[in-house]
Amino acid sequence: MKVFKLSSSIQKIIIALSDTLITQPQELTITDRDAQLIKRCETLLREFPKLMRFGFLFALHAFNQLPFLFGFGTKGFCGLSLPKKRLYAKKWLNNRFNLLREAYKGFRGIVMYCYFSHHDVWDYIGYHPKQHIEGKIKLREEILKRQGHDS
Repeated sequence: MKVFKLSSSIQKIIIALSDTLITQPQELTITDRDAQLIKRCETLLREFPKLMRFGFLFALHAFNQLPFLFGFGTKGFCGLSLPKKRLYAKKWLNNRFNLLREAYKGFRGIVMYCYFSHHDVWDYIGYHPKQHIEGKIKLREEILKRQGHDS
């Protein structure tokens, strides 16, 4: 089976998009943030059907190349300053063309999902899924016992 890897240009776009979307608290230290973000995106996108993955990556390239349509000059998204990146992203989000709005929501969703699935972020926000799952299993077993079911 062929291993799926994102090209360096797509990696730069994803990292620039994450910097645009997420204002990371100073006290939050994420181990190998960019590499982990890319790894999680690769893992997620690997599961996409090939045509959907191609469309997503094509749209991401278009997102990077089209700032000139919105009056941001000839630089790509990655070359813009942070305030201009945020304004450009807002223009996609509030665009009257549904295709652009929905594409941006997809980019945003994937980047945010991959960022917030990092264990350092989980620790910072107090999310402990293993404890949560174990608690739900115990609760279920207690309910089943009360109902007279054997587990």
